[in-house]
Amino acid sequence: MITIYNFSEGQEDVFCISIGEQEKTNLLVDGGNGNIDFITKMEEFGIEELHYVLLTHIDQDHIRGLINLFKNKENYEGITVIYNKFINGVISYNQAKQFEELTERFHNIVSYREYQDSVGSIIFLSTGQREKLEKEEGKIYITFLAPNEEKVQKLYEYYDYYKSRNKPKAGNGKIVNQSSIIFILEYNDYVVLMTGDGYIEDIIEDIKDLSDTNKTNNPIEKFDIIKIPHHGSEDNNKQLDELLKRLPCDKFIITNKFKDFKQNDVRINKVLIDILNGKTVYSSSYEGEYKDKGILTVIKENVIKL
Repeated sequence: MITIYNFSEGQEDVFCISIGEQEKTNLLVDGGNGNIDFITKMEEFGIEELHYVLLTHIDQDHIRGLINLFKNKENYEGITVIYNKFINGVISYNQAKQFEELTERFHNIVSYREYQDSVGSIIFLSTGQREKLEKEEGKIYITFLAPNEEKVQKLYEYYDYYKSRNKPKAGNGKIVNQSSIIFILEYNDYVVLMTGDGYIEDIIEDIKDLSDTNKTNNPIEKFDIIKIPHHGSEDNNKQLDELLKRLPCDKFIITNKFKDFKQNDVRINKVLIDILNGKTVYSSSYEGEYKDKGILTVIKENVIKL
């Protein structure tokens, strides 16, 4: 069983993924903008222990809540923190630097390495390792699809600019979003795609390889659920239709204020709405129907069981 607890409220990402039958492995993915007491919410659902914390990237609506978590909780000995080291000797944004300082005592996994070491109950894989994998029943696998080393290097260069001028470089928000960790989570027959604020176009070739019977021992055949990247942004989802032709999926999560996007949020585009037509779409803040088209029904649900 995989249960996804979506604690996001509107345009932010906070997910706790609980994996397993009796002995649960709990993975926290991002921490939102810091306004949510997600630890209390997890305890309400009987989630008392975190084994892994994964930060996809450093944007405010992903990192702030994790900073609060590590500031206020001291009893996370043995936890594994998954993120791409930001500073690499460079002074970065204050929040990124603060996160590194708060988590330096934990074991760290960096996603863009060609060879991944396994820690605890989760087996971590690069795409090359996943292609050669002989899957075992009852094992949990995470395969990192993005970012690659080139995208991370651009992020370091971005921070060099910030360091020298003490301000962000205009027009380069895409560099931060392309540093998002995108990963596939597999447990028995379940397959979940988590995308952060990444770009589908950056993972499409790896998806093709991992679904190709000639290139991998255990090809992926479908996704059980996909977290739509970057709140439904058009640029981030340009090749979603191509991905779904390769690997079908009927369930999606989107972290956005759906009811407001017609007036206030132009990022959710008509192409995406057409792609999601007839699918099950879980929203972080809204339940209802997209009235203009009358085709897209959105469900607000904190607990998604696969």
